[in-house]
Amino acid sequence: MRLLVSDDNSYAQRAGVRLEALLRQAEPAITQEPWAPGASGRRLTVTVGAKAWRSYGAEAEMEGPVLAVAPTRPAFEEYHRTGGQVAAIHLEMPPGRIFNLIQAAMPQRTAVGMLASVSTLVGPQSRGQLGRFEASAAERGLRLVSEMVEAENEVGPAVERLVRQSAVFLAMPDPVVHTANTVQPLLLLTYRASVPVIGYSESYLKAGAILAIYATPEQIAQQAFETILAYRQGKALPATQVPRYYTVRINDTVARSLGLTLPLAVDLEGRLRQMRE
Repeated sequence: MRLLVSDDNSYAQRAGVRLEALLRQAEPAITQEPWAPGASGRRLTVTVGAKAWRSYGAEAEMEGPVLAVAPTRPAFEEYHRTGGQVAAIHLEMPPGRIFNLIQAAMPQRTAVGMLASVSTLVGPQSRGQLGRFEASAAERGLRLVSEMVEAENEVGPAVERLVRQSAVFLAMPDPVVHTANTVQPLLLLTYRASVPVIGYSESYLKAGAILAIYATPEQIAQQAFETILAYRQGKALPATQVPRYYTVRINDTVARSLGLTLPLAVDLEGRLRQMRE
């Protein structure tokens, strides 16, 4: 097995360290082999993080099976070639899980705003994803209000329009919408409008989201380890996986500031695991 870990991302590095430890502890231990461009064979290659996936996808022929752990969806789709045995464990939560969380945490708030870049939700590789979000929200009695932007400078005006129509704002990973330049202005605009934000990472929660649902690096590493073990035992690699393990956290300071009382995070997690996604 070959393991490639992104060196530009602390999340990927934490996941890689944990995965390596799990592989060493396995009985029998799963050994790692050095990787070189052009290496062939049926050895499993595991990439952790978007940079590792891009590097391998750009240079290798992908003659053997590949498990891409925690790449962004745009990065994965950019180098996902047909014909090979390629699997991915994405960080993004499935729409049903997210809308279940909104329902469980704030059942009176039924209008959900979401902002995304055109390429992320309606681009050629992601066609139909917006429709899945809309259908999933409707199944739960929620109404999705969405806006599309093409550039970073369109984010502010789009958020201002969305908060006038939404009771909750859903933040999803997007390289155009959520950047170092846009997150704080976005959180300020939603806070002033008393519209709580559902985040997708621990850092987003700390920045000012009222709630966040995300997979920790250790949780993603555990899922990758279980996938590798299953493959070693003769099972096929699942083409695409969403996070099997995840964490829900609440920003109590923001909740108090907005005058909202939410269930405990542990109770929300328990309820989510019992709900159909």
